Parts: sequence; structure tokens; C-alpha cells
Amino acid sequence: MKPRPRGGVFFIQVGLICADILLGMARERGFSLIEALIAVAIIAILSAIIIPHLMGARMRANEAAAVLNLKAIQTAQNLYSISYPHLGYADRLQKLGPPPEGESVGPHAADLINPNLACPAEPCPQGGYYFAVESTSGSPVAIYYLIARPIVPGQTGRRRYRSMNDDKLPFEAEDSPIVKDSKPED
Repeated sequence: MKPRPRGGVFFIQVGLICADILLGMARERGFSLIEALIAVAIIAILSAIIIPHLMGARMRANEAAAVLNLKAIQTAQNLYSISYPHLGYADRLQKLGPPPEGESVGPHAADLINPNLACPAEPCPQGGYYFAVESTSGSPVAIYYLIARPIVPGQTGRRRYRSMNDDKLPFEAEDSPIVKDSKPED
């Protein structure tokens, strides 16, 4: 017994077989209305099966990009705190981004992250997720929380991410609230 192809290859082969059958009929005598309706129904069924898989792949890609963006922000936060120890961590993403044209790099704009992540008003939308720095405390800032949540839960992503000064990126389920710890972990 020949093994069945996996994933989308199977559906493509079924579609090609249907096309061969229908084209063979078309050469002999043309399409009837029933044959055309059957072809449309087959295409609709295949689309109904494939589209949810594509949406799932897009959500997984958005989630992977969100994790990478959070790691980039964490690295930028560490560099910022080393570069400006009298300020500690940045309390806004804009401080980690590039300076306005004509201005130099400094604590107000350290040029450490992508300009799309360093928007003037948080949360910053990027790749299906909103990003923000929340609940900073101390002077200099010693504690910060990074938050990443889907722009449209269930469509652009299923997971919410939260991180503090550490390198951990725990995630919560789609409908769970993002819980902030009352004190930092040691």
C-alpha cells in the first residue's frame, strides 16, 4: 500500500486528479452544469480545510516574532542600563529607539531597537502584537515588565508574553489576564 502524502501535498494531488478528470470530460464534450458545480464544491471544501491551517501558521509565526522582539527589547534594556547606570532601565520603548532626525543618541533615544518597536505612544504594534514597558519602579529604574499581547487574540496570536528584568519569557493562555508579580524574583 502506497503511503498517503502528508499535509497540503495530499490536497494538491486530489485537486490535480479532479482537474484531470474534468479536463478529460471537457475535451470530449464540454462541461455540464453539474460537473462545474462539483468542481466548485471540491475547491470550496479544499479551501475550507487549508485556510485554517494557513491561519494557524501565521499565528505561530507572529508568536515566534513576538518572542524575538521581546528578546531584542530585553537585550536593549540591558545595554541601556549599562550605558546609563544613573537612569537604570528605560521606562518607555521610545527611549530604546533611534533619536529624531538631527538629534544625537542619548538617554532619551539610545538607538538600540527597531524604530517600529520604539513608537512614541505605547503599546507599539508590530507583527500582530502590541509591545509595551509597564510597571517600572525605582530611581534609577530597577524593575520593568515587558508585555506582548496579540492585537486580535485568536487571529494574530494566542499567547500573551510577560517578562521582567530576567531572561524568562513565560506565556499565558489566550483568555487569561496578564498577572504582574508584586515583587521581583531573586
